[in-house]
Amino acid sequence: MNSAVAVYEKLRPTVGEEGARVLVEYVDSKIEKTAVTKLDLEQVNNTLRAQIIEVEKRLEAKIADVENRLEAKIAGVESRLEAKITEVDNNLRALIAEVEKRLEARIITLEWKMKLYFLALGALIIITNPKIMDLLAKLLGIIK
Repeated sequence: MNSAVAVYEKLRPTVGEEGARVLVEYVDSKIEKTAVTKLDLEQVNNTLRAQIIEVEKRLEAKIADVENRLEAKIAGVESRLEAKITEVDNNLRALIAEVEKRLEARIITLEWKMKLYFLALGALIIITNPKIMDLLAKLLGIIK
């Protein structure tokens, strides 16, 4: 108010007592309407803080929702991958078992062929060697 009185005193000689009073009241009313007080700033600050807290809560809820959906999708992908891995594993085991059976059959066939070849080779060695034929003849009593 002290500044308002000083302005009034300066204006009174120029515009008169009534004019100075009206002018000071007008300026005071304008200042009251347009001036920002600490209380106004605190109210705006509190409002902004409340809005920030609300936005943070909504964002946290949305983030939690996105996390839950992602976790569900990841779990679904994991289960599908595990099923596919199990399927591939079973297919490979079946294929390996089939190949093992075929190899065993071939090995058995080769073993028989090798036995026959060894018998044939032994018989050929015996038949082509005259000393062994003489020995066999004496042992068996074929030749006297």
